Amino acid sequence: MSAHATDPCLPPRDSAPPALTPAQVDALVGRYALTVVGTQGIAGDTLVRGRLELWRADSAHAHDIVSPEDGRVFPLAGASDIDLRGVAPVSLAYSPASRDRDRPGVQVLRDGTLWFGNAFGRVVTLDAGVLFDRVRVDAGGFRGEWREGGLSVVDGVLPAGYFCAIRLKG
Repeated sequence: MSAHATDPCLPPRDSAPPALTPAQVDALVGRYALTVVGTQGIAGDTLVRGRLELWRADSAHAHDIVSPEDGRVFPLAGASDIDLRGVAPVSLAYSPASRDRDRPGVQVLRDGTLWFGNAFGRVVTLDAGVLFDRVRVDAGGFRGEWREGGLSVVDGVLPAGYFCAIRLKG
């Protein structure tokens, strides 16, 4: 399925900041309608939609267990019902819908990067997860680019694309 001209989720055309500020990351807390579009590593554009919820991680889970002195490395956690395997073959350690405090389905790093299906900290699975980065914040939510964070390759190309998260009211 291709994105339609009336669809508010269009590919980012501007340059992404090198990282979000701590205030911008904290402001991501909330609920979103999430659209993920695959453009690379698949046959034609694909699109999936779901919901995303982000919340502040508690202090025990926000700090890196190896280097707790580094501060809040993982300030937000979350969960999403999105079916990322519907957009491309991706490697997930577990469901992005997980609300387990040690293995949240979504984990946000302090630079604004989001990892779906693989958390870092207490439990880590190497070569798994989907990375959402190059995040740009706007009045309605945030958008950016995504790519397979593991080893799934399609015809020699890593699955990738772009995404939009539109804040839900209430």
